[in-house]
Amino acid sequence: LRHPLEAHHRVADLISALGPLPRS
Repeated sequence: LRHPLEAHHRVADLISALGPLPRS
């Protein structure tokens, strides 16, 4: 990882993929 923003984008991408998951 070169920039922290890259990691943030990765996390955002994962959250987007897991969007339809139920939150308890």
